[in-house]
Order: sequence, then C-alpha cells, then structure tokens
Amino acid sequence: MSGTHVIPRGKAPGRAAAFTLIELLVVISIIALLVGILLPALGAARKAAQNMQCLSNIRQLGISFASYAVDNKDLFPMGNTSLPMWHELEVIGPYLPTDENTNAGNVGGSILICPSDEDAARSYGMNVWAASGQIAATYVPPAMGERFDASVPDASSILLLGEAWSIYRTNANDLYYSRPMLAYGTFTPYENFVERPEPGTSLGRQFNPPAESRLDYSRHRHSGKSAMEARGSTNFAYVDGHAASTTDEELVDRTQGKSRYETLWSPKDREVENPNP
Repeated sequence: MSGTHVIPRGKAPGRAAAFTLIELLVVISIIALLVGILLPALGAARKAAQNMQCLSNIRQLGISFASYAVDNKDLFPMGNTSLPMWHELEVIGPYLPTDENTNAGNVGGSILICPSDEDAARSYGMNVWAASGQIAATYVPPAMGERFDASVPDASSILLLGEAWSIYRTNANDLYYSRPMLAYGTFTPYENFVERPEPGTSLGRQFNPPAESRLDYSRHRHSGKSAMEARGSTNFAYVDGHAASTTDEELVDRTQGKSRYETLWSPKDREVENPNP
C-alpha cells in the first residue's frame, strides 16, 4: 500500500478549480454595484465636458462678432427690423470656421451648436440691444434700454450672446434653429431673464408648459427632470470677449423682481428697474 496515491475529493487531476455559484453571484453583485456607482459619475463628467465645449463655442462666436465689429466701425451685426440679420451667411459667415452649414441662408453647425442642444443647428441668440441697423423704436424703446456697440463701457458685464431655445425647424432638414434675438426691448431686464415665456411653435418644438424665458437654462442641468421643470445654468458671451456660465439665481433677485446687475442687457438696466433711486 506504500505506493498508493490518494487524490483529494472534488479535484480531478489536470483540472483547475471552478468558481462556485455563490462566488459567481458575489462577483456579479460587486460588478453591478461598481457600475451603479460609476455611471452617475460618468454621466456628470459627460455633462461637464459638454458644458465646457458649449462655453468654448459661444466664446468663439463672441470673438467672431468682435472681428465683425472691428471691420464695421465698432458696430455689431444687424437684427430685428434690419436685414440681413446676423445669422445669415453673408453677415457673420466670413468670420466663422469653414465647417458651418447653411439652410435657407441661415448659418448653423460648427461653433453655433451647443453639444447639449439635441438636433440643433444653431443654439445661440444675440442681445437685441447690441444689434445695429434701423430697428423700430417700438421694438427697442429708449425707456427700456440703450443700444450699444463694441466700445461700450463696462463691456465685461454686458452680454452679447446667450443660449436661446432652438425651436424653429425649416422644411429643408430636421434640425432646429434658435431665435436670432434673446430679449424683447419692451421688457425689463428681470423679465427678459426669467419672466418672458417662450412657447413652442407649429414649426418646431412644443413646450408645455411654456419655457420660462428665451434663455435656455435646461441644457446644463443636473436633474433628470424635464427641461421645463429642472433648472441649470446658461452660457453667455460678453462684449469684452470672455464667456461665463451662470444660473438664473445668480442673475436675478426673485423676491425683489429685479436683476442683480452682474450681467447687463444694456447700460441702462439699473435705471430701467430703479427709475427713482
């Protein structure tokens, strides 16, 4: 019997030990837990990257407007009752990268798209008070603001471009275009920030309830709620060439119903909301 070899039970010669069912379940549970932990972080990182790209895009567009102004005696492009408007190829097109697309004369694509703006060809709008050309006084009444050009004082506080809802769709493609102008000249700064509803149209996206204003605060939100329910931040390009991201709470004082005047629609914002200081 001295030459007899005893083989341990459960282990055949030449075969590796297999995982038991319990061990497999434990491993799968750990992987599922890690995925559950990492996915929100990855989603947040993706949103942050989109916001940074959007901020970069609007800054580049602001630089395009500044270049236009250099060639046009400090004036920014035309808007509203003046034609052609800023978003037309013949106006801002020469100052944009070469990979933009056009549709019915509208410039889109390239730096005009915010990555968080789904199915959009243009995501940004221009401050109405920056527009040059012959604009009807009924649209920009002097009592509600002051039109300005690139030489305006306090240029670091005056917004030039912002994220507007892309709601219009043309018949030529399935992409959406933002309104060209951000504000109404007949409304106060506070109203233009948060109390000028932006309804959907029969030509494009439908909002129910209407969006809070022409500014789109929904693209860079952390909540998974609908765009009409969840607040986030929006990006602005300023006259001095810088761009910044901000929330509506940083822009307005809702208890007072006034702007905080950190970002200005025109040099007259304080005077408009405080006529008798």
